[in-house]
Amino acid sequence: MSVTRGCARSAQLLRVWISDDAGATWRDLGLICLPPGGPVTVEQVGSLVADEFERAVPATGLVHQPRRGVLPSLPVVFHSTQPSGLPPSEHVINGVAVLLYPRPTWTWDFGDGSVMTTSVPGSFYPDFTVSHAYARGGSMRVQVTTTWNASYTIDGIGPFQVSSPVIQTARTTLTVGQARAVLVP
Repeated sequence: MSVTRGCARSAQLLRVWISDDAGATWRDLGLICLPPGGPVTVEQVGSLVADEFERAVPATGLVHQPRRGVLPSLPVVFHSTQPSGLPPSEHVINGVAVLLYPRPTWTWDFGDGSVMTTSVPGSFYPDFTVSHAYARGGSMRVQVTTTWNASYTIDGIGPFQVSSPVIQTARTTLTVGQARAVLVP
């Protein structure tokens, strides 16, 4: 019977039932092929999912506009160079189908004591969603920290949380100049 269902000859064909309410009701998940080593646990899949998740996350950067000529009281626009998110991705881990759902947040430290957390990666002019106006001139050490959390399902069961987030940081130094008004006769 297992060969007919697509299982390897050494695998065992089993019907899986699951209860989400401590056994009050049961749901039939259908037939599965159980490998000779036994079932795969959520913990086993979870550690491998974390590795897949880390590889899937795009690198971060940090750019600002204007690139030069930043002045106090005028907004500077920032971007982390990352997409606003990733679509769910499908993986096969230890023979089970895993669907991964990543969720990023960005924390911006503008170097003058101001911090902002957003659900967007920033953008380019004329989008001022992630922007900051400096009150004074000087050298500002700007940093963006991207925190990627994720959940996943295993063969439609879950969601389960990826055990630890992927945290990325990018930095740049921004020079804020001084401007003065000069009367010209």
